[in-house]
Parts: sequence; C-alpha cells; structure tokens
Amino acid sequence: MPNLEEMSAFFDSRAVSYNEVPYTLSNQKQMLLAAGFSDVQEVWREGHTLILVARK
Repeated sequence: MPNLEEMSAFFDSRAVSYNEVPYTLSNQKQMLLAAGFSDVQEVWREGHTLILVARK
C-alpha cells in the first residue's frame, strides 16, 4: 500500500480525480488510520458504493 506522501505526489503530478484510483475498503481504512483518524466505521452501503465515518 502506498504511504500518504506517495499518494499526494501521485495526485499532485497527475491531477486526477479519486474515481481513477479504486482503493479497497481495507486500504481506505488503513489510509484514514495512518492520517490520524480513529474509529473508522462503515455507516451505509449500496452495491459498490459506501460511506465511511472516521473520527479524529
């Protein structure tokens, strides 16, 4: 999994939208935790769309 600096460099260099990088739910939770968030919870899901809530 890329670290936050690598992800930032990727987005800054390509100016892409988040839709072009489909991270897994596990990776998204790990990135939120690495960014200092805690208690990451999935609060809604329909098909392949979901909403996560994370507290900082």
